[in-house]
Amino acid sequence: MPEGSNPLPNPFLQERYDQLWVQSSERIRSGKVEIDPILAQGQSDQRRGMTLLFRPSPRVQEQVAECLEEIRQLEPDQHYYHPSELHITFLSLFSASEDHEAIFDRTEEFIAAVAHCVRAFSPFSLSFYGITASPAAIMVQAFTDADRLNAARDRLRDELCARGLSDGVRERYRLEVAHMTAIRFRHPLRNGAAFAQALEKMRNCDFGQSEIDSLELVKSDWYMSRVVTQPLHIFKLGVA
Repeated sequence: MPEGSNPLPNPFLQERYDQLWVQSSERIRSGKVEIDPILAQGQSDQRRGMTLLFRPSPRVQEQVAECLEEIRQLEPDQHYYHPSELHITFLSLFSASEDHEAIFDRTEEFIAAVAHCVRAFSPFSLSFYGITASPAAIMVQAFTDADRLNAARDRLRDELCARGLSDGVRERYRLEVAHMTAIRFRHPLRNGAAFAQALEKMRNCDFGQSEIDSLELVKSDWYMSRVVTQPLHIFKLGVA
């Protein structure tokens, strides 16, 4: 499990990640996590959404997978993301829902809106360092220029609004960080204290860096399951 000093310090993002950890770690320790009802029942997720995302490099995927395998020994009953499912949401264009057909009828309009904006987005570096948590999930922390990333998100929101495509964007919270969900809870924890202690050790893990030069638009379920996710378009950053 790699460790080291944060290779890309960002006080804004680190503060947000630390807040999430403080708010959630005690709940994990005491076993008071939020169980995903669909995962708990082993149901097939019929919801579909449209998401613009970027993915970590294969090396980062491998590093995260290695650490997840250690955690899995303590809590094998939880939902662990396959390496190929790991991603960072740039913007959810339409949150996963069972009522989705009308939205996907406008796929070409969404592609045109994104293409119009990404010409102005330059490639960037992303550093993956440490983990944080919510009551429902464990997430890998990602670091980049938060102001630049959020400005790009806001520009795309404005473009979607101008084209009458922003209803789905309004339904979701405003992203300010670049975390990568790695584990979701589908059953009560076997030993919350031991699990929290193992996660604490991962707070200083250096998972490596990725150079991001493209964004991927996908149709997927809520969990970005590899057997369901359907690529719709790939956008090269900074290319007219």
